[in-house]
Amino acid sequence: MAYVSIDFMDTQDSSDIQLQEPSGTQLEIAHQRLLTYLKALHIPVHARYELAARSLALAEAAGTPDCDFIAAAMENLEKILAESPPGGIQKELAGLEPMPPLNRGAMIPVIMDRSDPFTFFFSMFISVIKKLFSPPVRLYILLLLLAALAGLYWWLDRV
Repeated sequence: MAYVSIDFMDTQDSSDIQLQEPSGTQLEIAHQRLLTYLKALHIPVHARYELAARSLALAEAAGTPDCDFIAAAMENLEKILAESPPGGIQKELAGLEPMPPLNRGAMIPVIMDRSDPFTFFFSMFISVIKKLFSPPVRLYILLLLLAALAGLYWWLDRV
């Protein structure tokens, strides 16, 4: 690995400075991203690994810094795909669209409730009350009211 010395950076020319090789994590991230991209393009498995390896090798040979390594690998992959022979990958990439087709249809009109806040909250309160007395919850509410009445009767009896 070639490391940059920071001590004499102001006296050296920027063209003399060599860049670091990418770290292992950057290589792994770039490799996974390339493979995912190639999988989305429906490239055959054996060709995916070949193309990803060539792209990573070109990015490493260029000596890109760690922060730009993934972008450089993706740019190299685009160049490799553009230069591939017409009978190879270009045949498989011919049917790709830049974006999925749009599904344009008419929207169903919905009546908007333009009532005042009091009417809105009153209608919400009524719907909650209706749900409380619907069959699954109704039994529990009635048992709770019965327990409350029994407790009130017991409390009034003691006083």
